[in-house]
Amino acid sequence: MKTIKFSEEDFKKLKNLFEEYKEIFGEPGETEWDLEDLDNLRQIGEEFMNIVAEKCGIDDIIPTALRW
Repeated sequence: MKTIKFSEEDFKKLKNLFEEYKEIFGEPGETEWDLEDLDNLRQIGEEFMNIVAEKCGIDDIIPTALRW
């Protein structure tokens, strides 16, 4: 299994993105979001995964076809 080591700066970015995600996602069981919320969740996820991809040596982890 490969271990990824993040710099303190990247870890803070990931942590902040996760906090933003949780704030938009809401409480467990919440099932209603508007389209802006969904787009914001997508953007946060994409930014999060691109930070991870960079550490793994992958250029762009989110295929263009999956972008809105």
